Amino acid sequence: MTNLRRKHTAQFKTRVVLELLKEEKTSSQIASHFGVHPTQIRHWKRQALDGIETIFSSRIKKEKFKKEELIEQLYK
Repeated sequence: MTNLRRKHTAQFKTRVVLELLKEEKTSSQIASHFGVHPTQIRHWKRQALDGIETIFSSRIKKEKFKKEELIEQLYK
C-alpha cells in the first residue's frame, strides 16, 4: 500500500488553523474532523503565527516604498 501525499490549499489550511485558534476543540478532534494528522495542523498553526507579523510589516514597507518613489519623482 502506498501513501499518497495530499496537497492542501491555503484556504483549507486557514480554515483548520482558525478552528484550532478558537480553542473550542482539541487538536486531535480538529485533525479527525478535517482528516489530517494532529502534528500537521500544529505545524500549520506555528507557520501561521510565525508569519502573521509579515502580513502587517510588508504592507507598511510597500507603502513606505511608494511614498519614497513618489517623493523622488516630485523632486526630479
